[in-house]
Amino acid sequence: MVPEQRAALFARGRTYGQSRVIIGAHFPSDVEAGHLIGSVAAAFLLQSPQFQNDLRAARASLRQSLGLPAEPPTLAP
Repeated sequence: MVPEQRAALFARGRTYGQSRVIIGAHFPSDVEAGHLIGSVAAAFLLQSPQFQNDLRAARASLRQSLGLPAEPPTLAP
């Protein structure tokens, strides 16, 4: 929804996953499994026309609330 923040959001996710391992709440394999499950779930959701419509509406609302342009910039992967 905010590709401008992609790197920061993914970095925060990695840091959070590492913190769960450091405090002993999870094994590294748990964190990796969560990453994989989340990726698969997102891939399935993105195939749903209803989800795509909801995502477009949520993106527009969030970007407006943050004072960002309606259309996100095209970023390289």
